[in-house]
Amino acid sequence: MDSRSDIMYVTRFVMGFTKKFVENEVVLIEDLLEGAFKTFVTNQGQATCDESQLLDSFAHFTYQASDGQLVVCNLKGVENEGKFELTNPVIHSCDGLYGDSDKRGIGIQDFFQNHICTPLCQDFLKPAIVFPRIPSAPSTLTLTGSTTSSKELDADDRTPMLSDDDFQPPMYMTNDPFAPPPYKVMATN
Repeated sequence: MDSRSDIMYVTRFVMGFTKKFVENEVVLIEDLLEGAFKTFVTNQGQATCDESQLLDSFAHFTYQASDGQLVVCNLKGVENEGKFELTNPVIHSCDGLYGDSDKRGIGIQDFFQNHICTPLCQDFLKPAIVFPRIPSAPSTLTLTGSTTSSKELDADDRTPMLSDDDFQPPMYMTNDPFAPPPYKVMATN
């Protein structure tokens, strides 16, 4: 590529790019995605827009199809007339075989903690245990001891323990040799 491409000379000059490719090094080139670039499903399983329902169900399907061994997420790209073109997905797997973004079981747990099943995926396989992000308190609370009668408060009227804006991904111990690398904070379009 260094010896065949004139663009490398321009890239080195304009961008200060000094890397030279070595023998047996792999280069991936993909088509430019044209349209409004969006993140449909984050690497933590959060559906982000109205068009996300199908892709959110697809991500859950990958868990079903792999018999609970992995989940494909971080589905971002463009949608044109119901057709999705995606780039740079993340795979969380039980084995941790899919690069630095693979958060293993913790990544799978994060996905299902944030995933809301759609009618398309509601009967799919789910992890045996998903730690809830919502309070485990009852949905109604009866207040007694006041001069008036008991009053019930609907759960929607109470402040949640942790809002979606305040949610932080799990922190990993840096001295744990088996811990996957931490999530990278990336800007979304």
